[in-house]
Amino acid sequence: MGGAMKNKIIFVLLIFMGIAAGQVIYAGEQQKLYDDLYNQWHAVLNTQPILREPQWTRTGPVNEMKQAGIAFATYLCNRIAGEVGTVGVDPDLYQDLILLDQVAGINLIFGDSQSDFSNIAESMPKAVARFKQEWTHGIYNNPSKRVRELCKQTLPHESDIQIAPWQVISLRRYGIFGLPELIKQIKEYNSKHAFAAFLIISGQNRIYADYLQHSDALFASRTQKLDQIARYIEKIKETSSEQELTRRIVAAMSE
Repeated sequence: MGGAMKNKIIFVLLIFMGIAAGQVIYAGEQQKLYDDLYNQWHAVLNTQPILREPQWTRTGPVNEMKQAGIAFATYLCNRIAGEVGTVGVDPDLYQDLILLDQVAGINLIFGDSQSDFSNIAESMPKAVARFKQEWTHGIYNNPSKRVRELCKQTLPHESDIQIAPWQVISLRRYGIFGLPELIKQIKEYNSKHAFAAFLIISGQNRIYADYLQHSDALFASRTQKLDQIARYIEKIKETSSEQELTRRIVAAMSE
């Protein structure tokens, strides 16, 4: 091999090493930023114990967390998956679950059946344990198969005028990571339950509450549902355009 060729190879390797080093530095800076936001939020809650649950996600740096989009949602999922606290005993973990629902649309609080929907003392530990296992095993990288199976279970209730909140909890377990498959279910079956899950996962709480009561009249057509989703996608492009999940969501809409 000639000297000129060796020099080219060395040059290319140096470029890749520089890129890799830059990525490591950026990841470290991002981790510190998110650690700071997370710790600031808990500090606010600890110094203001008078705050109640609805206020937890309206105070401190929550807006900055939301603006960080999918990246912060992933950070929080990693953090919760690694926590060793016990739900019902560790107040920080319960607060984290409230935050998780806000920034990632993942609900690990309520039960996913009519009988245990409000029995959070039993439903939360089970949901958290399942989440930790599935997150660790990479299920959330692409939970489409799980979400598809769960959507099939809602089909017998598609003709119901109203949707019960417990009927969409299982879909909410996967939050924003399940959106690509929810979109596919809406496109293929005009699924009311998939759309209800989308609404609450994407933070459209008031529209979600109305839709549960009037799903036969609101957003009745497939086109109306997809138009609402398209508006949300434009928003996440602004904060998370480089995320692989964003590309999968966009692809689900264009297929």
